[in-house]
Amino acid sequence: MDSAGIPWYSTGTVNVTQGSSNVVGVGTNWVNAGLKVGDIFTIDKSRLYQITAINSNTSLSLQEAYQGATGTAQVYFVIRNFAGTMQAQIAAQVSELVNKYESYIDTELKQITGPAGPTSFPYRGTWATGRTYNGLDVVQYGNQLYMALYGHTSTSSNAPGATGTAWTNLLISASGDILTTTFGSGPAFHNSIFRGKNLGNSITSSQWDAINNGTFDELWLGDYWQINNVIWRIADLDYYLNSGDGNGLQTHHALIIPDSTLYSSVMNNSATSDGGYLGSLMFSEGLEEAKSKIKAVFGETHILSHRDIAASEITNGIPSDYAFYDATVDLMTEAMVYGCRFFGAVYNSVSTTIPSIYTLGNSQVSLFRVRHGMTIARNKWHYWLRETASASRFIYVNSFGYPGTQSASTSYGVRPVFAICA
Repeated sequence: MDSAGIPWYSTGTVNVTQGSSNVVGVGTNWVNAGLKVGDIFTIDKSRLYQITAINSNTSLSLQEAYQGATGTAQVYFVIRNFAGTMQAQIAAQVSELVNKYESYIDTELKQITGPAGPTSFPYRGTWATGRTYNGLDVVQYGNQLYMALYGHTSTSSNAPGATGTAWTNLLISASGDILTTTFGSGPAFHNSIFRGKNLGNSITSSQWDAINNGTFDELWLGDYWQINNVIWRIADLDYYLNSGDGNGLQTHHALIIPDSTLYSSVMNNSATSDGGYLGSLMFSEGLEEAKSKIKAVFGETHILSHRDIAASEITNGIPSDYAFYDATVDLMTEAMVYGCRFFGAVYNSVSTTIPSIYTLGNSQVSLFRVRHGMTIARNKWHYWLRETASASRFIYVNSFGYPGTQSASTSYGVRPVFAICA
């Protein structure tokens, strides 16, 4: 079962033929079980195949021909694609509804958003006592916009929000963030609704304040800054909060992942995973270019330093020791991308060794939970993850989105993850 609570389907057995993309099920119930195009088929859990058609309860087709040995009555697994689940559909529908609402506000009511807009509904600035207001005048009161229902002279007893009928709340924040007005502040809703708004080419003081106090007003999942030809996208809010040794991290922060890889590099100069992630050339040298680029964009003092844990020793291809370290800019983990593990350290009933999982990045980031396609780098490069797969291989994300393993000496993309704070 994956971390979203969606079980891997494995009822019945299958017959497969090397070189054929057709899979025949025996005792399977694929259509009725709700398997979908885009789900992942595997027999040995090392070679993964994307399903392109569910032909019947006992027949499905793969994107590429099966590469393993021909066999009958084979045990198999189908890994559900979260993008097709009810949770994802609801999230997408909420996001679409919010986008339509914002579009309506922008097009139909933009004349009441402030002094720079048209004056069909006169904007009178901040409300004050002792002023004469006409019907349909618009004022700012607190962080909200209100419209006068009739002409009157303002007093403390007929202020917007007070008992009376002089004003109506337009349900629009003075900052223009209709999402915050509707759903409130804090990471809970802000991590659940994808907005994807371009926030400009620099971070404003109000945005730093919103991160610092943990309200995240005007900052939503998928929002991004486009700086130095890179899209720096908000992937989660307060992802690391309370984690780490000691008392845990208490600093509010925004997790950032660029849409594309920044460059390419090897994990090690030779085909070895000795020393794990912390002992790799990638960790000691390969991430320096990413750190330099990120500091140039956000400022060194705004890059969050937090305590994390990673493998520091590998025995027989399995992590056998760990160390805490001060993390700033890292590679992502399998769980951060997919919400589960495919090749990293997991318990195998055949082995006598129960491996340890050395990382605090153990849950899927919100961006990939609601926008599965964004696991794929925009520039369509493979990119490295931090876990080892064997004594010579590390795990990576394929340019098509599925996970794989490759020799540590291969040069693949670097798509880092980091957090910013005020």
